[in-house]
Amino acid sequence: MQAITCNQLQDLLQASDPVVLVDVRSPDEQQVSVLPGNVVRKEDFDGHHKEYANHKIVTYWYVIVYANAHFCLAAAPHLMP
Repeated sequence: MQAITCNQLQDLLQASDPVVLVDVRSPDEQQVSVLPGNVVRKEDFDGHHKEYANHKIVTYWYVIVYANAHFCLAAAPHLMP
């Protein structure tokens, strides 16, 4: 596993390769902040991981704070269905 920056994630989302964001935070953390768009919760991903075999998989595990808010605003148009 490798860490990536918000800018690297934004580049991945803008590329033509399919990407899936998997939210691996606890339910309590997910209630604090919600990522917009096509984000898959870990529980849902675990049961359907074969559907994402051709995707780049990015796990998300930080609770959003001010520093991450910029990423959400920049990435939101790319996450919407």
